[in-house]
Parts: sequence; structure tokens; C-alpha cells
Amino acid sequence: SDRLTVYPAPLPEALDENPWILAELAEIAQADRVIIDSVKDAMLEPSADKSGSAFNRAVQMCNAEGVPSCGLHHQRKSQNGVKPNTIADVYGSNWITAGAGSVVLLWGEPGTGTAELIHLKMPAESVGPVALSINSYEGTIEASKRWDPLAWLRNCGPSGGTATDGGRAMQNAKPTKAQVERVRRQLDRLVDSGLAERRGIAPNPVAYVAVDNLDLEALTGP
Repeated sequence: SDRLTVYPAPLPEALDENPWILAELAEIAQADRVIIDSVKDAMLEPSADKSGSAFNRAVQMCNAEGVPSCGLHHQRKSQNGVKPNTIADVYGSNWITAGAGSVVLLWGEPGTGTAELIHLKMPAESVGPVALSINSYEGTIEASKRWDPLAWLRNCGPSGGTATDGGRAMQNAKPTKAQVERVRRQLDRLVDSGLAERRGIAPNPVAYVAVDNLDLEALTGP
């Protein structure tokens, strides 16, 4: 209670009317970071590019003042029972996500106590997918499991697997090109670390195989 300041009302002005209001309120509260809950309530027309551009400007104004921000937002409703899992599925103007350094999707059914975390846009290395366990009574969230590329390779045995195979295993569905490339980067890092071998040369299929009988001390240091 000594470190959290909550503004318990709509903003004095919507961000598409005054993009500077967010940084001004942060300065008044002496906040070192800002949480916007939710993004759609901070604008008059979330689907309009003018509003999305103003939101992006508000975020960049906070960044310029050294106050990082995090916005909670919503996806479009699922179509034909298929869960949204791309940047394009985010509700509203493209500008809302265009200015974000990182975009994370949380997806789950209400009341189940579980959710999935997927990194849709990343500034560097991606996180997840991660299965989450939610304890509503204690107000806690824990990572219950995440896809491990090295464990997957070892389970593939001596024949190994391709980046596409890994993307399918990670997503439990047909992976997108971006997801396949994400897996490929993870597998290439295993090769660079001496934990896996690369077999084949593009454009032919390239398989990755886990290295057996590893000298872990030599690889990781004493």
C-alpha cells in the first residue's frame, strides 16, 4: 500500500484526446512504472488508427520520461472455436501493438485455474509457451511447465527432428512460419552450446540431434 497508487476512475482525458496525460499523471504520482487496465478504456475509439496512434504516443512519452508502461488489453473473440494466437488477433488499431516492445498473450477458460502464456512479439528472445496454474484464493500464478527444446530433442532419439517438428510439438498444432523460425533459433543455440548437432544443409531438410554422453562440466564450467 505504500508503493502502489491506483487512479480509481477514468482518465481525466482520453489518450486519443491528450496523449500527454499518462506521463503527467505518472509524474504527479511519482510512479516509476504505469499499468493501464485496460487499454480499451483509455481511448474513445480503440479500433480507430487515430486513437491507436495517440495511445502509442502516450506510451512513448512515458518511455521518454523513463517510466515504462504495461497495458492490459483484449483479443478479438475466437472464430469457429479457434483461439486467437497472433498479433493480428489483438482487438483495435494496429498502432496499439506497433509501439509495444513486447506483447504477451494469456489465454484460458474462466474458472479452470489454468492459462497459457504465448509471446507474440519480443524485443530479444521469446518466452514460452508456458502453461500457468492460477490460484485465485492466494492470488498467485505459477508456471507449471514450458516447452524444453533440449528435452524434446532427446525424446526424438537418434533421428532427431526438424524445426517444423519442434514447432508442432511446442504448439500442439500446425506452427506458423514465425513459430518455426523461433524454434530454429532455439535449436541453433543448442548447437552453438555443444548440446546438439545439425544434420543436413538447407534448402534440404535440416535435422537437429541431441548430443549423447555430454561432458556438462566442460560445457558449463565448474
